Amino acid sequence: MNETIQSALATAVTAATEALEAAQQGQLNEARELLAIVDEQLALGEGGNAAAAARRKKILRLQAETQALLDAALVELEPVQPEPLALPAEEAPANLPLPAPLPPVADAAPELADKAPRKVAAPVYLTPDAWGRVALALRAQGIDPAQQDALADEHDAQAEYASIDRNTYAVKVAQRIALLARVQAAALRGEVDAANAAWDRLFDVVTALRISELNARRKGADEAERAMKLANYSAAREDSLRIRQWARSVQAA
Repeated sequence: MNETIQSALATAVTAATEALEAAQQGQLNEARELLAIVDEQLALGEGGNAAAAARRKKILRLQAETQALLDAALVELEPVQPEPLALPAEEAPANLPLPAPLPPVADAAPELADKAPRKVAAPVYLTPDAWGRVALALRAQGIDPAQQDALADEHDAQAEYASIDRNTYAVKVAQRIALLARVQAAALRGEVDAANAAWDRLFDVVTALRISELNARRKGADEAERAMKLANYSAAREDSLRIRQWARSVQAA
């Protein structure tokens, strides 16, 4: 198994394992995003020897288990429509007035226009108890919420400047640091809703950094760009993993 295939399949195994775990915890959006990474890595890890084939088989099994959980969750979200009661012809009442037609959708009240049921994936949230464990770990690290607020403001400004320059990658890098700071500040203050909102957005940004790093390798970007994007993603993943470990009361290095 050459180095490229080995690296791709190793990443795919990790992503598939995390996807299954996320699906088991009801974090459906996270599971779907991780499955997308699995697909990309499988494409990069084609070929190889019998060991590679065995690893791909394991990945496909994890994918199938995860997808089954996602499909089951989607069924649970589907509204159940009651079946109409069919009466025998001789028992059906006759000469009943027809019901008045429903008003067209355009006539509905504006505030209800976007209230229709949607198939929306569950956000990436943690429980209040989990955030409490994160806060304890952050305090043990000597992290101050006011300093995190200042760090978030600084990098939000950097993201704005990068947006003006149309440097979308630099925007994501700055947003990642700002969101992590907001997650930590909110956790330290016990602001569960704010922590979850920032955590959910942070997951999307980290995923975007991962995809950018994969694309740089796949498209044969120069060594400096590949190294820079790998370093940014690795830092993002380690920070997010540390939060998850604290949330689960796992000792984080």
